[in-house]
Amino acid sequence: MKKICILSLSNIRHMSLITAYINILKKHNIEYDIIYKDKYGCKEELLDSNLYVFRKIQTSKTNRLIKLKNNLQFKSYSKKIIKKNKYDFIIAWGDVTAFIFSNFLSKSFPNKYSLNIRDYWFQRNPFIFNIFKLGIQSSAFTTISSDAFKSFLPKFNYVFLHSYNKRILSNLPRRESKTINKPIRLTFVGNIRYLKINEQLLLLFKNDIRFELHFYGTNANKLKKFSLNNSIDNAFFHDKFDVEETNSFFCKTDIVNNVFGNDNGTATYLLSIRLYHAAHYRVPLLVSAGTHMAKIVEKYSLGFVVDVVDDETKEKIFKWYFDFDFDLFSKRCDNFLADVASNNEIFVQKFTNLINS
Repeated sequence: MKKICILSLSNIRHMSLITAYINILKKHNIEYDIIYKDKYGCKEELLDSNLYVFRKIQTSKTNRLIKLKNNLQFKSYSKKIIKKNKYDFIIAWGDVTAFIFSNFLSKSFPNKYSLNIRDYWFQRNPFIFNIFKLGIQSSAFTTISSDAFKSFLPKFNYVFLHSYNKRILSNLPRRESKTINKPIRLTFVGNIRYLKINEQLLLLFKNDIRFELHFYGTNANKLKKFSLNNSIDNAFFHDKFDVEETNSFFCKTDIVNNVFGNDNGTATYLLSIRLYHAAHYRVPLLVSAGTHMAKIVEKYSLGFVVDVVDDETKEKIFKWYFDFDFDLFSKRCDNFLADVASNNEIFVQKFTNLINS
């Protein structure tokens, strides 16, 4: 019987859409292990798999050299397990994992592994680019979560894998109408990495009774402190939460806050998970101009593109929300999700054919 290894420098909780692979493996009764680095010191479980956990506690304050040392230790730890268990195929999850293991995988498992690229990770640097090129060109296939990644990755026939998790969204009720005659709730759900621009939004909408700002996820407490220091009364916060709670938070929103700015690589190129949650739930998004997210939102008319964070923009958002046609918007969400499903089906066929060959 074939045996598969999922390899990751991230905790399981951050391996978004790993179920896309796991569901296929389960369907075909293929055994799989997960080798991952635990940065939080927490116990994680995933049924039907063997877990190999390399525990090295890290925080946002951990020195980069220490992080690099931990990653290289994880590489050594993983290689011993991989050689011992003699896997038939390896799934390297995430950008840093791809970078750390590309040399090893290209030499020891040519055409017997896949890479999963879900972020911009300094690939424009010539040294890092060449490492990725080595790993990508020797892979059986490499998935990307955004078409915009092709602008900084080597030329290759990439497989598009959208961050659309049907398991998580299956219990998320779809809205039938937009909320009116109540404060408009602008909600961020997930890891809040762009604090500065969210602080700008807090100040922009400060104590405007027409709006509420909600932040759910890692670093929400940092924004809560900022809000208290600036006497902002129309903002609400909840820090880290379990993935299963995602649905409850999306039920408390009228507009998804997906404003990242456009002054860093990650924000410019990615298609965030919130895009798919918003389209499924049928709630519009705010996104930053000059990003790939903005191109998608404009193509399918899924929300409002923010160019400048100022009072004029705030008034435009207010007018836009009450003027937009919800029924037409709902159809556009369905059109977007239909295209997403079509793209993801290509991945399903690709991976299914590979493991059955």
